[in-house]
Amino acid sequence: MKTQKLRARRRNTMQWRKPQNQGGSSVEIKTTWESKIQYVFAQLSKKEIAIPASETIYEAGFIKEFDKSFNTVTSSNPVTLVSKGKRNFYSTTASEDPILLKYAEEKQANVFLSAKLLSLIMAATRTVLSWDVVVTKKDGVIFFDKRDKMTRVDIMTVDETSVKPPKGSSDKKAHMDSAFELGKEATIANLKFSQLVTQTKQKQTFKEPNPFAKEGDNPAGVGFRYRKFQVSPTITAIVRCEVDGFIDNSEKIERKKRFAGEDEVIDESPYEYLSIRALNEYHHKRGQDYRSLIDTHVGRVMITEVKNNSAKLSRWVSQAILADCDSLNIGFITRKNPKNNKKHVVVRVDSHPVYQLAQQIALKMSNAWGIFEDIVSQMQNLDDGKYILVKLANKQRLQLYRISTKMVGTLVFRHNADANIFEFMLLTNKDDQYEFVSGTQDKSELELNTAKRLLKSECNLDEKDVLYHKEFKYHNRYHDENTNEEKTDVMFLCFIPDESSANINVDSDKYSSLEW
Repeated sequence: MKTQKLRARRRNTMQWRKPQNQGGSSVEIKTTWESKIQYVFAQLSKKEIAIPASETIYEAGFIKEFDKSFNTVTSSNPVTLVSKGKRNFYSTTASEDPILLKYAEEKQANVFLSAKLLSLIMAATRTVLSWDVVVTKKDGVIFFDKRDKMTRVDIMTVDETSVKPPKGSSDKKAHMDSAFELGKEATIANLKFSQLVTQTKQKQTFKEPNPFAKEGDNPAGVGFRYRKFQVSPTITAIVRCEVDGFIDNSEKIERKKRFAGEDEVIDESPYEYLSIRALNEYHHKRGQDYRSLIDTHVGRVMITEVKNNSAKLSRWVSQAILADCDSLNIGFITRKNPKNNKKHVVVRVDSHPVYQLAQQIALKMSNAWGIFEDIVSQMQNLDDGKYILVKLANKQRLQLYRISTKMVGTLVFRHNADANIFEFMLLTNKDDQYEFVSGTQDKSELELNTAKRLLKSECNLDEKDVLYHKEFKYHNRYHDENTNEEKTDVMFLCFIPDESSANINVDSDKYSSLEW
């Protein structure tokens, strides 16, 4: 009897420690998607390779010096988190990055992505929430892209790996302590914090200007470092990394030179690059919150944060290492009032050498690179096409789907004047109708632009994925007996680049006689 009670107690304890269900999939998995590869976390966690050789090949933007007065911030003397003017931040996806596209055209590498996305893949085995990234493979070149602006690539998580995580909800009217709202709060707080602690006159401008800034923009102080990594003999990756600030080491170097031995080698780099992030607290349990513990028990606070935000901290450290930063400066932010998620204060700022912090959170970069290498090497064996890599909801695995498998052949569009709708259907190479979709559009909009929007919304295809046949635009003029009016239906032909559809013959008579 005693043994049974102990076993029952142990089962209850293990169930309590297990991360709870945190909502559904980040993307609707369609029945037309073809499952290609499954990556199991238990296997990925064992993958290891040597740390790749790397070099910085392009630098752009500017960064400001870290304000060292923030090192003295305490809970009894906090600093209000405020926004220092309107600044423009940029998180352009890889396939729209002009620098990465230039290197792709020059065949400098065969894999292109941002450090934010790469760090998510590297920390995959620590993630609990579902996430997804789009993968495009063409002529042996692979681009990793985020699907839209509100994905896990950009939006931070809060207490994702906690035993009592926030309830998941993507509802715009969700409670401010829901996972979705907390993620937005954390993301905005991080942007404000990175600019607040670098409000100094000292500025380092990189050789090239910000590649994403437009006329009239006020870019935030962020440096973009494009770095090349030789992951394996068959995988060369160019990654866009970010640097948030720097510390001037000139005086420290001079002191070292004065006291250095004759044979001692001194690193004479004048700048120490920084990655700047912030942990935010939303629940205020008396005796367990930042204000009560941060000054006297910062180690205890950090241990709790590592447990509750293992995936997020791993991503931060990975991003700092990828950008070749020396330190990761972490701020501790809490709400002024627990019931107001708009106003915050900074109660502490700590600086951590990145490799020491990696050891503290048990992050092995050899495993992180091993995960990435394993995923990419298997993708290299696939046909060209568009894929999506999904961390399945409440599952310990990633699933790669091909989302363009059924999108092969001819997309036929028609403007139905009678119903005032634009229609299109997908034909296979055998000219069989595969699917039919329609959507209401404004009369005043151009027909071709409408077709492009339908491609994006209904087929998840970008304009760059489609070749529009400029010579063929079929008009079907007819007399409507019901209204006694002359009307015109418009049909377009568009082609999706694919080896199997390269030899489709355009025959206006064949398509004009098509029954809808």
